[in-house]
Amino acid sequence: ASFETITSPGVSKNAPFTYYGKDKDHVYYYGKVLPEADPETFERLSFEGLELDYPAKARSVNYSKDENHVFFGREILKEADLETFHILDMEYSVDTNNVYRYGEKVEDWDGGSFEIIDDKFMRDANHVYYQEYSAQEDESDFKTVEGADPKTFELLGEISEDTVFYRDLNHVYFFNFISYDRVDTLMPFEGVDPATFEILNTDYIRDKDHIYELGYKNNPEPVEDFDLGTFEALNNYYVRDKNGVYFRGEQIESADLGTFEVIGDGLAKDQFTVYRYGYSYVDIDPATFQKLEGENPNCIYKDKNHLYFDEVMLIPSSTLDVATAELIDATVVQDANGIKCTINTDDLDLTVCIQN
Repeated sequence: ASFETITSPGVSKNAPFTYYGKDKDHVYYYGKVLPEADPETFERLSFEGLELDYPAKARSVNYSKDENHVFFGREILKEADLETFHILDMEYSVDTNNVYRYGEKVEDWDGGSFEIIDDKFMRDANHVYYQEYSAQEDESDFKTVEGADPKTFELLGEISEDTVFYRDLNHVYFFNFISYDRVDTLMPFEGVDPATFEILNTDYIRDKDHIYELGYKNNPEPVEDFDLGTFEALNNYYVRDKNGVYFRGEQIESADLGTFEVIGDGLAKDQFTVYRYGYSYVDIDPATFQKLEGENPNCIYKDKNHLYFDEVMLIPSSTLDVATAELIDATVVQDANGIKCTINTDDLDLTVCIQN
């Protein structure tokens, strides 16, 4: 009659799959007695930020303690300091001396100064560590970042999920997930100035001396063709310097440098035309060009004279007033007079507007 389940702080005792219980004489884990556990002082441990309303996560925190021991599941952590032991997240816990990963002591890591930087990097007072993962072998290996300064090591920014930059006082590093062999790799970025290093967009980075392009395999390489003093990234696609405008490294020869501006993710215009992902429209009025608002997954645009699907000019019904046309469905436009046109997107060479 004295039996009760034991849950993590904040979790209902009626939650499923709690795995722990006790009566006046014993503590039980998966139905078997924990012989060293004291039922009066035994408690489950948790950590700040745990989603306690999600039982799968709550029950996977297998740390507990009583007045004499710290437990991970059925195992006693014999070296754990009872007074200072606490959980950092689902993977790591620490005490004043040691770091533990899923209940296993990590040799030579200092628990008193250990800190999690992000999901790949950790540090203590002596070193920076990272987790290298190989999908081919489906295993992780922990390595020390040789020469890194743990006091100043920081996340600088990410280009994508595959490429993330870090730096310390003396170095810049980039962590690269190489898709063809699916291995996480930390690589030093030699010769760059950490103090002035900055990420410009998904293609370019810079320091005080160079512009670098992230080329094949995301290996940064200096680009000598750009003018360093006037180079600027307009967005993730377009950049310019005093000599021209470029889309992903290719100069747009027809672009008017003085009036060129970005107007959307892949869209830009100058006084003469509009560009979409580096390609220019033909016979378009840039002053009145706009993307039609509403449910517009198909990238339908207009100027004062025409409708466009992506870069293709559509031939509207002669009765459709393009100037007042609005998108009312994914492929249907309607003008102020109530004239509706359906856009046929199946054949871009012969795309037309058909009056309903």
